[in-house]
Amino acid sequence: MLGFSRAYTLIELMTTVALVGVLAMIGVPALTHTVDGQRVGSTSRNLSASLALARYTAISQRYPILVESLEGDWEAGWTVYIDANSNGTLDPGERELLRQGTVPSGVQITPNSPLQSYVRYVGTGQAQLTSGAFQAGTFNICHENGQHAVRSLILSSSGRVRSAKDSPGAC
Repeated sequence: MLGFSRAYTLIELMTTVALVGVLAMIGVPALTHTVDGQRVGSTSRNLSASLALARYTAISQRYPILVESLEGDWEAGWTVYIDANSNGTLDPGERELLRQGTVPSGVQITPNSPLQSYVRYVGTGQAQLTSGAFQAGTFNICHENGQHAVRSLILSSSGRVRSAKDSPGAC
């Protein structure tokens, strides 16, 4: 008694491989676009959470708290620390609350002038420069390809941070 043996032919296999290739060509760019958008969003949320932590700690501890860019570049990361002697630098003995590393590749953070290197909260929760003047400004967070919505974190002089989502473009 002879049985049937069912196998795939070379034509069927080639058709399947071609179909998988076409689907991958369509799906991979869409996935990349989604991942890039998520990177911008997560960077915005991380910076916003760091600012909220600094403000809350300044109010509860009644000490100045700084959120300072690492190496003068927000894209390199930032640190949040208690500036007990109010000199605007992290000195030995001052407690570091948080250190955020480099932002994901392709993400750009562009602050305006008052936020260029740091945000400083005082015990009342207000944002102030080390000179004592009020501090307010905007962080624009975008992707280098300009195809994703620009996220803005707007810092008011009261210390409150609000976020806005603008149309796609460059920072």
